[in-house]
Amino acid sequence: LNDSLFLEELNVYNPDRCSIDGVDDKRIIGMQIDARGHALWVAFTSCVVKVPLSRCERHGRCKKSCIASRDPYCGWVS
Repeated sequence: LNDSLFLEELNVYNPDRCSIDGVDDKRIIGMQIDARGHALWVAFTSCVVKVPLSRCERHGRCKKSCIASRDPYCGWVS
């Protein structure tokens, strides 16, 4: 149970929504998981971004691809 697996790294900062006067402050000041909505909310100094926990649509209808991705949300949520 102590084995960790790095699935992916995401850049969720959106300069179109979060930049103020051309200044990008990409420091994360808070994060909150919305279990019911299957999302992660990421707070920056100038905006809040909602990130889906599962992105199973990347695998289309192929369950093998979903399982091979080792993304736990694909197997349980979809």
